[in-house]
Amino acid sequence: MFLSLSFAVSAILNFILVVRIFKPLDGLDEIARQETLNSQIADMHIYSAVVIMIQMMIFLVAVLFYFIKGLTRITQIKSDDLMKS
Repeated sequence: MFLSLSFAVSAILNFILVVRIFKPLDGLDEIARQETLNSQIADMHIYSAVVIMIQMMIFLVAVLFYFIKGLTRITQIKSDDLMKS
């Protein structure tokens, strides 16, 4: 459930980034249009990596804790004993 939710949140965040970053290129000559589009794509790549990475780390930690909690409930073993090195 958490993993599917993380994909939905990721899609929503990507959509919000696209709407905020990409602006219409009307009224620009060809060279200015290419430079503006390249700049917008670069911004999308940078911000998308940061936003999605932070969001995925939060969900990964949540899934890990949920998994360990369920494992301790099923096996009756303390979480410290499960992760003993």
